[in-house]
Formats: sequence, C-alpha cells, structure tokens
Amino acid sequence: MSAVSSTRCSSLGHFAHGKPSRTVPIKCISGALLLFALSGRLLTAQVVPGGPDANGIGRAGSNNLRARQMEALSNEIDQRDMMDGRVRQHPPLKCMLEPFPGLSETVSVQSLQVPEKVQNEYERACTALSAKKLAESEKHLRKAVQYSPDAFGWVMLGKILEKTERWDEARNACTEGVVHDPSYWPAQLCLAEIDAQKRRWKASLDESNRAASLSQESKRLAYFVSALALFNLDKVNDAESRALEAKRLDVDHQLTPLHLLLAQIDELKGDLRAAETELHDCLKYAKDSLTGDMAKQELARLDSAPH
Repeated sequence: MSAVSSTRCSSLGHFAHGKPSRTVPIKCISGALLLFALSGRLLTAQVVPGGPDANGIGRAGSNNLRARQMEALSNEIDQRDMMDGRVRQHPPLKCMLEPFPGLSETVSVQSLQVPEKVQNEYERACTALSAKKLAESEKHLRKAVQYSPDAFGWVMLGKILEKTERWDEARNACTEGVVHDPSYWPAQLCLAEIDAQKRRWKASLDESNRAASLSQESKRLAYFVSALALFNLDKVNDAESRALEAKRLDVDHQLTPLHLLLAQIDELKGDLRAAETELHDCLKYAKDSLTGDMAKQELARLDSAPH
C-alpha cells in the first residue's frame, strides 16, 4: 500500500541550524509508518520446527513457548483420559498464528483451555493464511470464536479484518478480545493501531499505554505506537523519548520503520546528520522493500535539499 498523498497530510515548517528550512510532511510519513510496520507484516503463519514428517513423526519445537504450553496441556488431558480408560491422540501443532511479528509465543491464558476443535480451526486458519487466502482464514477464525470465544482468536480475526480495511469490524473483534481477557496485551495494541489508522491519536495513545502496562513483552511495540501517537499530537519531545525507548528494546531490529520516525524527529530538530544515520540504519535492517524504498527516498530528499 502506498503512502498517503502529501496533499492530505499536515505539514510542519521548522528551522535547521537556525536557518529557515523546507516544510516537511511529517504527519503523512507517520501515518504510513504505522501501516507499514504493524499492518504490513503482522499477518504471519509460522510453521513449527520439528513438526510431523511424512510419517507423522515429530513434535513441536521446544523453543516455542506456545507450542510447549499447548503440548503440556494436551499431555495432561491425555493422562486424565487414560486414567478414565479413554485414550486419545492429539496431533502436534504444525502451524502457529502470530498476533504480531515474531509473537507466536504470546498466548492468552484462556486460549490454553480451548477445545480441540477450536485448535483445529486455528490451524486451518493458519494454513489458509500461509497460502494468502484471507477469506478462508477469516472463515476458520470466525468458527473458532463461535465455538469458544477466546482473546487470541478475536485478535487474530481483528487482524484479518484490519488487513482488508474493515476497520469497524476489526475494532469490534479486538474489543471482544479485551472483554474476554483484559490481561491479553495484543488486544489493547490491536485497538491502538486501528485508532491510529483512523487518526484517533488520543485514543491510540491511551490504548498503547495500557498495552505497555500489561507486560514487559509488550513495551517495544506499544512504545512505538505511542511514539507515533505523540508525534501526531505535536508532542515531539515526548515522542522522541518514547521512540528511543522502543529502539533500546528492539535488539533484533524488528521495528525498522522506527528509524524513519526518529529520522523525521532529528530533521525537525535540525540534526540532519543524525537523521541520515537513522535512515542508513533503516536500510541496513529493513525487513521489506517498502520500508527500504521509503528510507532511500528520504535520503535522496535530504541530499538534494539546501543546507
């Protein structure tokens, strides 16, 4: 998806090194950042390492917390059934849905207790998603939450709806996630990003702050969303502090568009050298061509501008 046209964006004039400088469409780039960083890569289906081979042999990888939790729960149920004289075989999970990039391990407490048929719908949704069949994935997620309403399922449904730009339906789904498990921070962050997409920056800030308060794991993404909200509320110093904290936590460089936001802040402050450094870092760690292309365009713009 392309960035919003600059004619629809707010512009902010500033002074670089004490001299009048050009007008920069900061808010335009910020809205695009949120879209690219959170919506562009959030819908992922992860094949679990160590899954069944052609003979049905193999277990979920031990380094995946969600898979280990589900396996432990399955084993516990099997032991109970064996004591009752009922023996059941639970196939290991082969595909894991991720509410946010790299976060298949983030599990709702309630989702550990969902029936087997719900887990089957999750896996079918995951398989469809890996084949880029969004409508089919949505169908299985709707079945899952119909069978057993669960925060994880509601958030993943919200993500699918967000991807297809059905914002009201997506917000309703993520709100259901909050209702069913208030401690599940991806549900709060889901609401925060939807409100940011609709330019409801104050609501997005409040929701991202709530997400950050729920878990240490949430802070990196939540700080990034709140930095975008603060930036668009013209609280540039607060936005910079929050963005730098997100950068400190982003040790594996998942939030490469964060460098684009920091570059805009540096340019606004008149530190063009720091802005160029952030853009070069963005190019170095970019996870997708769209983010990399934006960094290249910004570098070209800075190089051609009068200093």
